[in-house]
Amino acid sequence: NRDTQNFRYGLMLNVGYNTFNIHIYYALNDFFEDTTVLDTGEALSLTPLSIGIIFYIL
Repeated sequence: NRDTQNFRYGLMLNVGYNTFNIHIYYALNDFFEDTTVLDTGEALSLTPLSIGIIFYIL
């Protein structure tokens, strides 16, 4: 998509004990390009945050 950033960077944290782990990712740049605007003329700004649970079974 031409409106989204091609290059994303952010902070990632994985913490766990035994088979349970928590994954958190916070993007440091916006999801959309600076030129993306709403119909009202406001710039669209969205910063992704991902939170998840990881199970390791050995």
